[in-house]
Amino acid sequence: MQRNNPLAILYSIISIILQETRLRIYLALSIGALILGIVAQVAIPLLFKLLIDSLINENKSILLVSSYGLIWMLSQISMSLRELLMHGIEQRSSKLLMQKIIYKFYHLPLQYHYDHSLGEYIDILQRIQRHVPLLIWGSLFYLVPVLIELVAVIFILLRWYPLQYSCILFITISLFLLYTLFITKRALIARHSAIKQQKKTASTITDWLSHYELVKVFGRIPYALQKISHALSKRELTEVKALKLFDFVRIGQSCILGMGLTCLSLVISDAVTTGLLTPGDFIMLNGYLIQFMMPLGMLGYIFRDIKNAFLELQDVFKIIDLVSEQSIKNNCIRLTKPIKVIFDKVSFNYSMKKSILKNLSFTIEQGQTVAIVGPSGIGKSTIIRLLLGLYRPTNGIIYLNVISLHTIPPEELYKHIGIMTQETFLFKGSLKENILFAQPDTTETELNNILSQAQLLPLIETLPDGLDTCIGERGVKISGGEKQRVGLARLFLRKPTIALFDEPTSSLDITSEKDIIKSIMNLKNTTKIIVTHKSNLLEQADITIDLSSIDFSLQPYVNANYSDSVVKTEI
Repeated sequence: MQRNNPLAILYSIISIILQETRLRIYLALSIGALILGIVAQVAIPLLFKLLIDSLINENKSILLVSSYGLIWMLSQISMSLRELLMHGIEQRSSKLLMQKIIYKFYHLPLQYHYDHSLGEYIDILQRIQRHVPLLIWGSLFYLVPVLIELVAVIFILLRWYPLQYSCILFITISLFLLYTLFITKRALIARHSAIKQQKKTASTITDWLSHYELVKVFGRIPYALQKISHALSKRELTEVKALKLFDFVRIGQSCILGMGLTCLSLVISDAVTTGLLTPGDFIMLNGYLIQFMMPLGMLGYIFRDIKNAFLELQDVFKIIDLVSEQSIKNNCIRLTKPIKVIFDKVSFNYSMKKSILKNLSFTIEQGQTVAIVGPSGIGKSTIIRLLLGLYRPTNGIIYLNVISLHTIPPEELYKHIGIMTQETFLFKGSLKENILFAQPDTTETELNNILSQAQLLPLIETLPDGLDTCIGERGVKISGGEKQRVGLARLFLRKPTIALFDEPTSSLDITSEKDIIKSIMNLKNTTKIIVTHKSNLLEQADITIDLSSIDFSLQPYVNANYSDSVVKTEI
């Protein structure tokens, strides 16, 4: 369902609200309070008219006086009760939509994430927080009640008063709404441009701040500030233009409402002086108009904010409507050991102009160690991503045993595959939390053994709080080599059948490198696929795949000229 219009977006949000029983109850109670408030608001000026007329005729009615006060109190209580119930609905629906969009982010193709920045994702989540509550409140509990009250008042005027009063009120409201609908179109176009610029500005600021260390050590803080200032200036211009246009809209709205109030007051005052109407009628009719002055005056802003919310949320629902990575329908597939990895004439390219792999074929038995070598940009890490299912071959098939890799459910695939990347990604939290991220149910004994294998015990002994030490944003409080050891610990915890390594020792010193390589090679019955340039890792390989060679051999590595032991591929 393509949600590119306001009604579709509103329907989607209401559908989210109706998912939970508690929210359905809250919504029903809110609508009940809303109806009660509408009845009270319409009744207050009518009761006030009857009360004034009775006092003029010296016929004081205790019932009327009491009713007027009680109805006014009821209208205020119903309004507060409605707001009380709506807070839970607004925030809960925002949470559910944010969970839905984050789930979607995790299931979009990898190429989507390459084309978008972290700042854009944060901006999308902030839009949900800002605009979903506004949309629910503005459309369901402001715009709709005001229109219902106006219809009710016009009905009362048509029923008990001459047609001219209803006509004045109707013409005033119609002119107001037409002006708001048509004149704000230009302002909304400016608002849309401001939204686009806001996204670009958020992305620019996030990009420069996330690389603060690089900016600082290169002495490029003035340059970074210049870039950010340029982005902020563009945002300032587009925002000011949009806000000015909406202010001009407000001026026109005030003129229309003022003229309507003047005309209605003149006509009613003439009727009162001639005896056609009572002073109570004058107070009631002016009371209705004045009562709606503020809602109608705010209607322009509310309408603007609702339209703005729809525009902002369009991008959110466009992401939800994007096609996710193809889901695996056959969830019964199970991989059984031993697992054989087979590349059958696999080709891959990022675009029609850039071919990375072509007709790559090889077979890896379980327990073998495979080294993948070649110059930068030739496709070594691409093979890792293909095995992880992050990419699909352009041509050819990857098999695990006799099962095509892309037919294996991700949860089943990742039970058997572990990965250690060249750059270890760490969360802001403790060292223990970052390690146990790979396998949260690990026992203390297993964890201690893994820490020893990954050479992390010396680091832990130097930390003030040991494993519970907070390592900062992206692990800034530990070194590159220590981060790699954390990555190895994660992989060892997984105990994978197939272990993938992308330059696993690139940030380690010689002594640590030897110890880590020994730990890697001690992974028994584990297929090890290693992207590396290190000769001591190549010496351990049963097979070397040289992507820059066209020779073919399955012999172990012999010397630094690793073209002697390669698997055939065409580049």
